[in-house]
Order: sequence, then structure tokens, then C-alpha cells
Amino acid sequence: MAGKTIQNEYPKKITVVVDTREQYPVRFPTHVRIPDPRNARKECLIDVAITKRKLDYGDYCLEGYEHGCVIERKASALELYTNLFGYKDKERQGRALAKLVKEAEKPYLMLEVSPSKIMNAKLPHDTDPEILMNKLMGMVARYGLGLLWLPGRGGSCGRRTMGLTMVHLMLEHVMIRYYRKDPRLII
Repeated sequence: MAGKTIQNEYPKKITVVVDTREQYPVRFPTHVRIPDPRNARKECLIDVAITKRKLDYGDYCLEGYEHGCVIERKASALELYTNLFGYKDKERQGRALAKLVKEAEKPYLMLEVSPSKIMNAKLPHDTDPEILMNKLMGMVARYGLGLLWLPGRGGSCGRRTMGLTMVHLMLEHVMIRYYRKDPRLII
């Protein structure tokens, strides 16, 4: 490691991997800006590419870091309801989350719905939304998931903001590896 600087180590380009089963994927930026790890007054530009392929767990990750930060996305209160209460779906979802937690260093659940939308949702079988919230929080606690609330508001601008936020989160988990190598870089 001697002679190498962190500027030569952080990625100049990253590729977001989107699971092929995502029917309406989040929109990602073509590049992101981060503070230069050696000089906070400067910034670094990192190019962002996107590729689709079947992931064994989760919906989004960075290529080359498939076991790092992995994000499972839920788009609505109804999807959550189906995943947590549906006869067949809850078993499938439980297996999928168990695999995500086993394989990923930093598993996240990203909700494209706000807490207030969940609490005001009209759910099948007159299910009380508070019961859904309790099941959701139980899932987060049981599996040790990071929780990311990013209501998209349906438009392309909101979906781009979600993508930008997700890229920064996944990228920071990569950057933490480099910060550990030089304690002066920890923010």
C-alpha cells in the first residue's frame, strides 16, 4: 500500500446493477460528485453506468461490490402488504430477506412510500395500516435491515433523486473501505 494515495484508489466509474425483475427501476444519474477525500474544498466526479442482470438477492448494488451495500426496494404499501401478509408471498419474501442479510454486509430496505402513506393506505381485508407498520418494523428489526425512506412522488424528478440518494449510499459503503486505510480521512 506504500506510495499509493487514496485518490488513486477510489473509483472513477461505478456501475449500478439493477435486478432484471425490477419492472419499473429507479432512475440513476450519469455521474455523482463527492468531496475529495484529501481536500474537502475540492470535489471528485464519478461516472455512473447502469446494467441489468439477475441478482441472487436484493434489487440494487454496485458491480464488484455485490456483497457490500445491497438495496431491496418496496414501491408501495400494497406491495408491502402482499409481501408481509400474502400466503405464498410472505414465505418467499422471508427467504429472500434471509438470503440478503446472510450475503450482504450492509442490507437495506428502501421504501418508495412515506410512513404517512402507509398509515393512510386502504389495505385489503380492512387490514389496519398500523398492523402493516408493525409487521414492517418487525421485519426491519428481525433481519437487521437499514431502512431508507425515499418516497418518489411518481415523477421522473423524484425517481432521479431516489437514484442519486441510492448511489451515494452504495458508494459511501465502498468509500468507507478506503477511509479505514487512512484514519485522517474519517469525517
